[in-house]
Amino acid sequence: MMLLHGPFSLTTPPAKWVEQRQVEQNDYLCFWSASLPYTFGAQVLTLPDGPLRVGETKRAVLCVTAEAGTQLRVGEPLSVGSARQEPSGHLVLRVLARQAGKAVPQRVLPLSRVKRGSLTPTEQKLFQRIEEWVRLADQLCSALREAFRLDFTRIGRLERNMCMGRQGQRNGIAYAFHGIGCYFETNNLRLDVDFDSQGDWRGFDLWRLQSFIDWNYPQLGFSAQRIEQGVDALLAKQWLYQVDRPYDHSFYYVTLTQ
Repeated sequence: MMLLHGPFSLTTPPAKWVEQRQVEQNDYLCFWSASLPYTFGAQVLTLPDGPLRVGETKRAVLCVTAEAGTQLRVGEPLSVGSARQEPSGHLVLRVLARQAGKAVPQRVLPLSRVKRGSLTPTEQKLFQRIEEWVRLADQLCSALREAFRLDFTRIGRLERNMCMGRQGQRNGIAYAFHGIGCYFETNNLRLDVDFDSQGDWRGFDLWRLQSFIDWNYPQLGFSAQRIEQGVDALLAKQWLYQVDRPYDHSFYYVTLTQ
């Protein structure tokens, strides 16, 4: 995650907050600029001088995804408001910093194949399906984000549903949001994704992996017990990893290869 430090001015109440004429810590907003390809979600991490009211300018720190942060430059003015790009205020970026204090990074260092345990034929077959799940989840979520020009995993559900609908179809992809994730269907594929606390869609849990295999590869005959044992083996042999982060303990991520 990245932190955006700078003066934040509130020029008009956010459209979704009819009765609220101020921004407080932990509020979620959206931001955009000419240098960004999408409207991104941002959390107001701190307002050291207290809530920001209409007509005021105060110091603020916003927490955004690393992907969004890497596309920004110090000194850049950012528009802040709703997912539909209805402006409520502005933040001028003074300092761009990586968020500290994470016990485990979002991505572990890549490993060469020789540094990992060798896989049995069954483990190799399971890992191929895992790699496919990650590739397809990335493909489907990226396609939906590009179609709506909205980083939909990091904004509130109400705003997301206003812009995209709770369910719908775009470019041959049928989608239905649920809780913290989304179910996808195409003409030959079914896949379910949950978004982790960082808004990442590349982590899977055992249920999502089993459902993916049952829906699309029933001929493999992988039982729930067999999948769980296989994932444990891949974790022990460092082909997968987990993060020590609140709310994300059930997610598994593929270790990158050097």
